[in-house]
Amino acid sequence: MKINKQTIIALKKQLLAVEKNILTIIKENETIKQQYALATSVPGVGQQTAINLLVATRCFPHLKTGGSWHAMQG
Repeated sequence: MKINKQTIIALKKQLLAVEKNILTIIKENETIKQQYALATSVPGVGQQTAINLLVATRCFPHLKTGGSWHAMQG
């Protein structure tokens, strides 16, 4: 069990480092920063959901209309 706890602690540290890097990228890129701000302005959309949306949609460049969004969702 001790090895599992150490592994979990190490993975949590790595996850925090990755999250910090992602937030740094968001802060340094004006386009991504604006898209992140828009995504997180939606009620119920937090940091993790906004980041996932930005990654999944490549920051929404091809979604010009609501119809485009629905088409992407399938």
